Amino acid sequence: MNSRFHYIGGVMMRCYVTQDNQEHIDLFELNGKDRLPYFRITQDLGQTLIDLYYGNFEAAYSIIAEIGKELGSLTGQDTDEAIWKEIYTQVEELINTHFLFGALLPIAFSLYRAHIHNWDENVDKDDIRKFGNTFYDIVRDAKSLVESCFNEEEDDSGYTLAERYRSASDSGSLKFDTMQYSHVSTEELLVGNGHMDNPVNWDVDTMRRQGITTVFQEVLYPDTLMDLYNYVKAQCLRAEIRIRPCKHCGRYFLVIGNSKLEYCDRLIEGSTKTCRQMGSVRNYTNRQMENPVIRAYTKAYKTHNARVRYGMMTKDEFQSWSRAARWRRDECVAGKLSLEDFQAWLDRDKT
Repeated sequence: MNSRFHYIGGVMMRCYVTQDNQEHIDLFELNGKDRLPYFRITQDLGQTLIDLYYGNFEAAYSIIAEIGKELGSLTGQDTDEAIWKEIYTQVEELINTHFLFGALLPIAFSLYRAHIHNWDENVDKDDIRKFGNTFYDIVRDAKSLVESCFNEEEDDSGYTLAERYRSASDSGSLKFDTMQYSHVSTEELLVGNGHMDNPVNWDVDTMRRQGITTVFQEVLYPDTLMDLYNYVKAQCLRAEIRIRPCKHCGRYFLVIGNSKLEYCDRLIEGSTKTCRQMGSVRNYTNRQMENPVIRAYTKAYKTHNARVRYGMMTKDEFQSWSRAARWRRDECVAGKLSLEDFQAWLDRDKT
């Protein structure tokens, strides 16, 4: 058989969180001691929850249902090869939707291996459908975590994070209460290149010459989707990550460290600017408006601009007035002209 599954000795996932609160997720083939990566992601701890909160997974659920139908159509004939290729392509598409769907690949591989070895008595082809149901519940749980536990606006309640979590659990808004996961090991991992990896085929002298160091790191090898989600969820709670809504778009974003940022870095729809860039402009404008000189100038500017619209002033007259007003505004801000004199000049042509 020429299926992609035919060449892999095993498919595994691992997840770990480093001291700088970065979550690392790897999906790889295991071929002897070699690890051939399928997928690798490093992101801020908690980004998983944000992505689950805003993800649209309706198409993904449809793909999972389709995979279930395809598994049911297997006949043990050569025609199954095309079905397995399609299943693999669909799983890859799901992984691009959200990395948690990577937990489907080991399941698909196990089903494939059982199929070619006639191990049907040890295989539950319904595992794919169950995976979809579990993912749906995980999304619900993640949304409740973001809104009820990690949302900084909830701090007004005076509750600690642990108390907010318990309150959310008691109210039934959390889908899962326990956070159990298995197969956690401590490994020596290389530090560098933005990722960590196992120091296979590296000797100490070579590592020293290249300035490479290692650390001992707790690593999860999840058996199930719930193992993976529970581990990430538990790490977020232990690290007490912070999430707040953006003051421009209203969408949640991660607050890193002691940052006081009020705007996210998402692009504004139909614009090349981000909410954060727009927020900087807005904050600057607000600070400027706190200055009575700027307030007086802005009010007069709007009044004269309206006169142009209503035909009470020509554009040339407005531009001439604007140049003179800007010069006096700058003189007043610099302390060379009193606010009273500036205001008197602005008011001189009131009708």
